[in-house]
Amino acid sequence: MSFVQTIAKKESLKIDINSAKSKLNELSYEVMIKDSLLISLESELKKLRGKIDDCKMRLAAKKHNTYLEIERTKALMACYSKVIADNPDGVMETLSIFYTR
Repeated sequence: MSFVQTIAKKESLKIDINSAKSKLNELSYEVMIKDSLLISLESELKKLRGKIDDCKMRLAAKKHNTYLEIERTKALMACYSKVIADNPDGVMETLSIFYTR
């Protein structure tokens, strides 16, 4: 191999190395951007999970309160039915007081 060919080969390799470095820099930049996006998405996901957990707790509390109200209504209806069965005329008199006011 002649001296000129060796120099040409060396310059060609330098160009290839510089091209590879440039490509590596581009890929590194893309990886940094993707990592940043992933971190941001993870943060948003944590916030959303927190909101979901909060909504689940509020929904469970509402279900519990609804259950308590249903049980209270059942108890009141049972009392009302018993009062009507025991003294139907007295109930009507009591109700008429409220309607005449």
